[in-house]
Amino acid sequence: MTRGTTEPAHRGDDRTAVLGFLQRQRDLVAWKVGGASDEVLRSASTPTGLTAHGLVRHLTNVERWWLRHEFAGETGLPYDGTEDDPRADQRWTLVHLVEETARHLGHLDLLREQADGAVGAQP
Repeated sequence: MTRGTTEPAHRGDDRTAVLGFLQRQRDLVAWKVGGASDEVLRSASTPTGLTAHGLVRHLTNVERWWLRHEFAGETGLPYDGTEDDPRADQRWTLVHLVEETARHLGHLDLLREQADGAVGAQP
């Protein structure tokens, strides 16, 4: 951890590298919404209603779907909504989660700046 975020391994196999980058994105999401009250986080939204809370809920559902349902085969898990997606192998699933989390982290950057002026790419 570097100032509250995971530093991905510079050496190792694909799984080690991808898990390190996924954890770093998770850490940055938590940092981006941390320290702000619910009121502040709810105060900023896009014209379509996108909020920081909604993005975090979406990322929770994405991980639940891909890791617990698709990869681990768990059933009966609650979701806000899902689409039928083909099963994927562990490498594709993890890379997809890195992409999904990083993309939405950019949205959180904009919403947090709009909410209370907080900016920055890392703690």
